[in-house]
Amino acid sequence: MTLLSKCGVAVTLTMMMFEATALNNVDKYQMPTSAVSVNESNDTRSKNEEGKAFVFDVGKLLGNGKKNRANPLINNNVSLDNGVFGLMYGTTISEMTALFGVPTSEYKIDEEHTLYSYGRNLWVLTKHNRVIRIQNDNRWIPKRLSNYMAFDERPTNNWVIVKDVKKGDSKKTLIERLSGSFVNDTTYRIQNKETGIYIDIELALASVSKDEDWTVYNYVYGHVDDESDITLSSFPDNVISYQDLYTIIIDNRLEEESTNIGELKLSPIFTAATQHGNLLFVYDNHLAIISSDNEIEKVLLSNAFFDTKAKATKWRYGELYSRQSSNLIKKMFEDKIFELADNYWELDLKGFKYDLIFDKSASGEMELAEIEFQAF
Repeated sequence: MTLLSKCGVAVTLTMMMFEATALNNVDKYQMPTSAVSVNESNDTRSKNEEGKAFVFDVGKLLGNGKKNRANPLINNNVSLDNGVFGLMYGTTISEMTALFGVPTSEYKIDEEHTLYSYGRNLWVLTKHNRVIRIQNDNRWIPKRLSNYMAFDERPTNNWVIVKDVKKGDSKKTLIERLSGSFVNDTTYRIQNKETGIYIDIELALASVSKDEDWTVYNYVYGHVDDESDITLSSFPDNVISYQDLYTIIIDNRLEEESTNIGELKLSPIFTAATQHGNLLFVYDNHLAIISSDNEIEKVLLSNAFFDTKAKATKWRYGELYSRQSSNLIKKMFEDKIFELADNYWELDLKGFKYDLIFDKSASGEMELAEIEFQAF
């Protein structure tokens, strides 16, 4: 039996009490059971009618109140023995759901790894549907997209490590209260040598004046067998001709109709509930869509949401395209442009208001990097 399997057995026994309590609370908090159903194999997920291929339907967790009605946290402790708020290494997705409720986002990184979040301050990385890492900071989803994500109203950022160290404590306090060692200049590790479980406590400067101003800022809980960094190294090619997307949206506007997200017949790589009760879908390195009740509300096209090395891939939407010169855009639409800043313009065109974001090229010219617009 592998170490992960042993941990899974131990976690199952430990979680029995939590699972029974949490599942009873599902009715109390009116969480739709259809949103909690879990397929324990990432490789056999089925697609629903919108083409999404995920374990969870984050749209159903919002309900009519547009808020995630989740179970209360059983504690705010991060420890080697009990994991993060009771969630431990080796825990299954079913057990995670019973304890915390439905995640607010899901990202299938590759065939082995899937990333979940509860709001913006609790991130859970899984491998073959078992938890391998938990941390409070986001290292995967770019801020441009995470700014849309829903908050979790539970106090997930009010954590305490081994009941002794909390966020904002000084470096001196950390060393005095927890026995460990520095793995680099800013990361202090405590570890159970027998089980391999560790907690990395990361420090940040509260000010730039004195060494003693280093304070506790982040934690990473995991196992030494699974501590290698998981990066978002590959992305699908452009999943749709963005000109086709343009045609669909323009044609629907001419008919005074909204665009249903099902018309695109696309499968996203990332989905999340937004802070305004809608859904965010990311399809590739360039296309993201926000929908409300299955209707496209907002479209974002970017040179690169994730992988900046992929900027060579070009996109075109109507008369706008990646790395288009700001001078050319001004010449084409001069009377329809409102310049809010050097790198941020508004463009009124064919009944749509576009936000245009520019980057400076190596030659010093401002070039189009991203567009965002309301689809209805």
